[in-house]
Amino acid sequence: MNRSIVLVLAITSPAISGELLKSGWKDQVLPTSARSADAFGSALAVTQKYMIVGAKRDDETGKGSGAAYIFEHSGNAWVQVSKLRPPTASLSGAFGAAVGISGNTVVVGAPQDSEKMKKAGAVYIFDRVSSGWLQSTRLAPADLKAGDGFGYSVAIDGDAMAVGVGHRKRASSGGTVYIFRRVQGAWVIETRLDGTLDANEMFGYSVSLRGDTILIGAPGRSDSNSPGAAYTFSRRKGAWVQQTRMVAEATVPGEYFGYSVALNDDISVVGSRRMDETCCQPGAAYVFRRRGDDWIQEAHLKTPGPRELFGWSVASFGPTIAVAAWSDRVSLSGSVPGSVYLFKRLERDWVSDQRLVADQSNHFDLLTSALALDGTDVAVGARLRGSDATYVGAVFTYSTSEARQEATRRHGHAGSN
Repeated sequence: MNRSIVLVLAITSPAISGELLKSGWKDQVLPTSARSADAFGSALAVTQKYMIVGAKRDDETGKGSGAAYIFEHSGNAWVQVSKLRPPTASLSGAFGAAVGISGNTVVVGAPQDSEKMKKAGAVYIFDRVSSGWLQSTRLAPADLKAGDGFGYSVAIDGDAMAVGVGHRKRASSGGTVYIFRRVQGAWVIETRLDGTLDANEMFGYSVSLRGDTILIGAPGRSDSNSPGAAYTFSRRKGAWVQQTRMVAEATVPGEYFGYSVALNDDISVVGSRRMDETCCQPGAAYVFRRRGDDWIQEAHLKTPGPRELFGWSVASFGPTIAVAAWSDRVSLSGSVPGSVYLFKRLERDWVSDQRLVADQSNHFDLLTSALALDGTDVAVGARLRGSDATYVGAVFTYSTSEARQEATRRHGHAGSN
């Protein structure tokens, strides 16, 4: 790996007003044929037209084989139009553990796919044709080993695709990200990016791709001494070159900086779901802006409550950043089973006065198990949502334009305190 530029994250910014406007999700999206424990909502990708939802424990083609659902935006509703399955029966392949979409192409990760060797992993490509969504390709690089988990993270943008092998733990590498490019309709490996010599790095645990730039999370393992890191690479003259290595100012192992990442043009967001040397795990998210070849920290986002695991997942689109708190506890005496904070850049600051919560939810719903944002739509997965021991899972959606309208009515202008 090339020599890196280290950015120390020391700037703090409260970013959240003392009095947040709590809003409920506008819609709950459910599958038409899911069963208990399918983990519907374990992965998400959304555009203004389509939403892809992973259900990594679906049993239709084999116990734990997995599935992915495609919904189309019709009017004010999301309508299911297809259910994608692995082409052959497989046990515990976790098809749908990661999903991505760009245009009329969908990528689905199956990190426990064992067709090549046990849990080596695979990714499947589906393209939209006149008759529906059809599988066009299955990808599994020849150098995979048992247990690699290829497809644990995926990202796609146009004719470029990134696939993470965040579970690879060998003496020579702490993880790998494969970059594929579509050439005359076929997906071919363009390059392979390897982590450092630290086998605990988990390089590729999270990935985000936009144009000729990729952001890669390497949060480190819980039993390692690594606080985590994030890397940016840019494509120049056909070669991917490392730009920056971002590290947190952490004094305690297991900060998980890089647990989640999101890239949006010249803005990158890195989630650190545990950022406290004490008993509590409040978490944080860091915002960077690109300046030439450098990425400069612009904000350090955090919440006032303890034990929130804020930064569990992050998303960014246009002027909006969404950050999920998996176990949102707004006070020591009361808890909320997860919520999503919306931030918008106001002058020089990223400010939030919106916290989205699900009605009649509980801690075991695993709300914020996945998060996606595109245009004015934000979606969050709750993969154990259900009732009476029927934990099918669900996805909640909200319009950020509606959120801004509510903030305007409340404060006089969007994003103010």
